[in-house]
Amino acid sequence: MLKLMSKLILIVLTTALTFNVANADQNSEVSLDDVSTVAETVDRIRSTLEDQRIEIVAEINHAGAAASVGLELRPTTVLFASNSFFDSLMIRRRQTTALDLPSKFLVFEDENGDIKVEFNNVGFLADRHNVKQRDILLRLFDRTLNQFGRLNNGILEVQSNQSVAATVEKLLAELTKRGFRIPIAGGIDFSAQTKARGIKLRPTHLLVFGNPNVGTPLMQNDQSIGLDLPQKYLVYEDKAGDVFIAFNDPAFLAAKHNLQRDVDPALETRIRNITNALTAIALAGANP
Repeated sequence: MLKLMSKLILIVLTTALTFNVANADQNSEVSLDDVSTVAETVDRIRSTLEDQRIEIVAEINHAGAAASVGLELRPTTVLFASNSFFDSLMIRRRQTTALDLPSKFLVFEDENGDIKVEFNNVGFLADRHNVKQRDILLRLFDRTLNQFGRLNNGILEVQSNQSVAATVEKLLAELTKRGFRIPIAGGIDFSAQTKARGIKLRPTHLLVFGNPNVGTPLMQNDQSIGLDLPQKYLVYEDKAGDVFIAFNDPAFLAAKHNLQRDVDPALETRIRNITNALTAIALAGANP
């Protein structure tokens, strides 16, 4: 039987789910002591979040994707979990936060057979995207989570010569042509989602895509990078009406997840090649 970490807590602030500030200091604590596999843990997280009115946008089985191209990876799954109120609140503060939304929960079995859960907290988002946590909801939500500390921004951007819609269409065509998998068909149109709630948001669209031949070696180095895979392009229009394609700097992700060169001697070359490919696709998507 697999060993579980002493006690893993999924922390979902009641305020973020019910929008009731009066209950803001009440946390929903879900013990995972009685689960012994990645699949059971994923099911527990999924059911808990859905009970808390959090929508599971996607479930990506990294190990299954690796196996589909003949590679091995210990059980590793990431859940994309969306609360439209929280997402829109963060995006309105800083549009680039959409690059780290919806929230993600990574569940994996490590080399010792332990089941681990990782996620980015509000402190990480605020630090990375320079968001002032002046909202009581954000401050209270963040208080329940452990701070990651401050990291460099790690966001690369290419300015587009097209509208958000045209840029998204061109990027999708380019990604499809290059054989990338797109687990969330058409991506996530945050501005359309928030419009349904009566919240105005400038055009903001996230594309999620990946290639297990590229991502699996990174997760073989350290599974925690699966939290930031598959790759993402964020296409957004800023206050001035300019359109940008933002994406994670692979070198930033490698440092964030402490990928080791002694585990993969080709790591530097691998990261450089990924960066060059992401930049080339972004440049292709930026032009008619």
